[in-house]
Amino acid sequence: MYAGKLFNLSAPLPPNIGLTGKGLSGSMDLEGDHYIAEGIPLTEYRDMDAVNQSAYPFQNALIKVRSVNNPSVVLAQITVVAPVSSELMCISI
Repeated sequence: MYAGKLFNLSAPLPPNIGLTGKGLSGSMDLEGDHYIAEGIPLTEYRDMDAVNQSAYPFQNALIKVRSVNNPSVVLAQITVVAPVSSELMCISI
């Protein structure tokens, strides 16, 4: 909603897409001997709380590694926690 004004964008970002073009699903980028996905759009609000806007400062992300030859085969998966906040100081939560 505010990304266009904050970052002087020529067009609005699509839903669930961050400034680097990464979304809430998609592929990671190979960086040396590991993969990264920078700029994933995270907020402290869950989709299910869109009306009430209850802060939830720890978002879960399920990461799955799939076979290139057969994408339906999951080679590994892990759930990680991404701490997020709209406060300038996270200790204020």
